[in-house]
Amino acid sequence: MDFSFSKEQELLRASIEEFCKKEIDPRICDWIKERAFPRALLEKLSRTGLTGMNIPEELGGSPLDNVSQCCRRDPGEARAPQYRLKL
Repeated sequence: MDFSFSKEQELLRASIEEFCKKEIDPRICDWIKERAFPRALLEKLSRTGLTGMNIPEELGGSPLDNVSQCCRRDPGEARAPQYRLKL
C-alpha cells in the first residue's frame, strides 16, 4: 500500500503551511495570551477556502476526502505548544 499524499493533498498542505506562516505565526502567542480570536482571521480563512472543510459539499462545505481533511492542523497546538491545553 502507498500511504503517500496525492499531489492535491500536498498542495493543500503547502497552502495551509504558507497561510499559517503569514497570518498565524506572527500573532498566535498574543491571541492566546489575550484569549482572543480575531474575526479578520476567520474571514481570511473563509476566503481562502480553509473553513467548512469538514462540512459536506452539498451543505456548502469543501469537496475534500478524509485524508485531505487531516491536512488541517490546530495552529495553537502546532504553533504555540507552550499553551497547549492540559486535559
